[in-house]
Amino acid sequence: MNKNTFNNLNTHEYNRQKLDYTVKNGRIDISGPHNNKENLPLFREKPRVLDSINNQNLSHTYDETKEQRFFFSKENIDNLQKLLKYHVWLQSEKTHVISEQNVNELLIIMKSIYLQYGSNSNINVIEQVKKLNAFVLDYCVPNILINIEMSRLYKKNVSKIPKPMELPKYISRAGTRTNPNYFI
Repeated sequence: MNKNTFNNLNTHEYNRQKLDYTVKNGRIDISGPHNNKENLPLFREKPRVLDSINNQNLSHTYDETKEQRFFFSKENIDNLQKLLKYHVWLQSEKTHVISEQNVNELLIIMKSIYLQYGSNSNINVIEQVKKLNAFVLDYCVPNILINIEMSRLYKKNVSKIPKPMELPKYISRAGTRTNPNYFI
C-alpha cells in the first residue's frame, strides 16, 4: 500500500468513528443545555397587558374591593413572579433558576385562590393579600418543581435508546424427567 492510500483509509476510518458518535439511531440528545440558535416559535402570542385586565378579573362575580384591586395589581403580580423564582430556587436546593411564568396561567391560579380564600372585605387588606400570596406560592412552587423534574426525565428518556426486554426463559420442569432419546 502506498502512503496516500493509507492516509485516505485512516481519514475514512476516523470520519466513520466520528459519525458513529454523532448518530444516535434516530434519537436526538436534548438533555444538554438549550441552544438559542434553534429557537423556533411555534406560535406568536401577544403579551397580555396587565393594566386593563385587573379590574375585569372578578367584575362579573364580585363588586370590586381594595383586596381584589391590590391582589390583582401589576405590582403584586410582579412580586409573585419574583417570589416564585426565589422559592423554586430555594426549594430545589439552589439548582433551578426559572424565568417568569406565563401571566395568563398565573392569573387563573390567582383567581382560583381568590375565589376560594378571599374575604372580600376592605379591612386589613395587606394581611389578606399576603395570605392569598402564600396560598398561590403553596400551589405553584411544588407544581413547578414537579414539572422541572418531569421535563428532565423526559429529556433523559427521549435522548437514549430504550433497553430491549430480555428474551423469555423456559422455566417449565416438565422436560427434566424424561429419558434421553438415543435413537435419533
